[in-house]
Amino acid sequence: MAFNKLSWCVVRLGEDFNWWVNEVSDDIHWEMDGLGILDPNQVGYMLDLLVQMQSYGLRNNTVEDAFFKFSIEKELPKSMVRLVASDEELMSPKDKIFAMPNLIDESDGPYVDFIDHIISVRVKMLNANLDFQQPLEIEELEESIRSEQQTNYASGKSCHAFDEIMSILDYVPEGYSLDADLNEQDLGEEDNLPDFGGADIEDDDAEVKIGNDQSWDE
Repeated sequence: MAFNKLSWCVVRLGEDFNWWVNEVSDDIHWEMDGLGILDPNQVGYMLDLLVQMQSYGLRNNTVEDAFFKFSIEKELPKSMVRLVASDEELMSPKDKIFAMPNLIDESDGPYVDFIDHIISVRVKMLNANLDFQQPLEIEELEESIRSEQQTNYASGKSCHAFDEIMSILDYVPEGYSLDADLNEQDLGEEDNLPDFGGADIEDDDAEVKIGNDQSWDE
């Protein structure tokens, strides 16, 4: 097995209602401390926002390469679940999947490329839809992300991957608002989007509650 491939992982549901990785099939090259994984609801929410950005140059292959995909194998004690590798495509899944950032190299690699890419595309999207006196620069969004990360670090909190991604995909400069109709214009027909349903995942051998439904209502 190549060191950058994972065949299974064990995840736990944290008090923050996010899922965190406890163990992976390659325990030599991976650091587990603070390694978050997106649950199916979070994956679906992220995809809804990424679809809006496709007309602004989003590269689907960059998104695909940034994550390891997993499906549920079985439920374990103490709010943990064992997941197994999935061949699903992240951008067009046929089933509910978990997505773990490919952070084998935290300073360089597919997930870092993904973060840099969606920052660039988000800035392009905002410049195309908001009337700035001066075009928004990538550095402004990056500074906003760094500030939020430093706040989390100072309070001793681990930054979950979903929060990091949403800080980019939801970013709008202070004093501006993105047209609410933009979602409908860019998403097109709802039938083309993956249906992730409610907050429960049902499996032949396990039924696991995913996340906190109230977060999606907000």
